[in-house]
Amino acid sequence: MLLSAAGADASSADPIARLHGEAEESVRDPFPESWTAPIHEADIAAVALRALTEPGHAGTAPVLTGPERLTRRRQAERIGEAIGRTVAVERQDLDEHRRDLARWGPPEVAEALIRHSVAAIDAPPPVTGDVERITGRPARTFAEWARDHAADFR
Repeated sequence: MLLSAAGADASSADPIARLHGEAEESVRDPFPESWTAPIHEADIAAVALRALTEPGHAGTAPVLTGPERLTRRRQAERIGEAIGRTVAVERQDLDEHRRDLARWGPPEVAEALIRHSVAAIDAPPPVTGDVERITGRPARTFAEWARDHAADFR
């Protein structure tokens, strides 16, 4: 969540409005080149529905992913495309990131998240076909997720 100001506009001549506008249009992340294969929550729900209502899923452990690998930077770009404006990615200071993560739990949780993010910089994750195999339809793309959630970013 961001506390901003009325009239926030990154192109404003007013320095306060511009500052707030710039903050609204940037993502701060120490690892923007970290890879992931994000999955739409509707695909998770569709798999769960099948697993709970159809035979043959007991004892299985599908690995659910979206249909594509994306860096965090590319995810921000896709959100920008969905909302019709540029979303800049700003490299966040690692110590600041640790402080932000401290809200989620003990320091070892933050350090584990950081280790996973660093490891994913040079190692794009596998993309599985488990969503399609189980549901009979392709997994939704991150661009679809971004469009579905565009109102959350406006």
